[in-house]
Amino acid sequence: MKKVLTPVTNHATLGETDQANGTYAPELTHVVDQLIEAGIDYDIASIKGGQAPLYGIDVENDPVNDRVLANARFQEQVNNTMPVTDINIDQYDAIFYPGGFGL
Repeated sequence: MKKVLTPVTNHATLGETDQANGTYAPELTHVVDQLIEAGIDYDIASIKGGQAPLYGIDVENDPVNDRVLANARFQEQVNNTMPVTDINIDQYDAIFYPGGFGL
């Protein structure tokens, strides 16, 4: 089975401000939706591991974003990212970098 590594950030705020930071959810969720449809496995990783902050979870009229955000496996992955120190790069066929202020 093919597998994609998706590195994301752990930073929840932009610099020293209170401005939301992280990975822009639609850039991640739309790709994850396509991976799921194609039967391709994925892992979400971050520098520290643990929860990955997302912004753009409230985008209106985006059923793909809504569907993936409601997916239990996606929630498990994004709330419990693997730390990059645990990555075995030989397990992956591709790396996808979603956008956002944090990368």
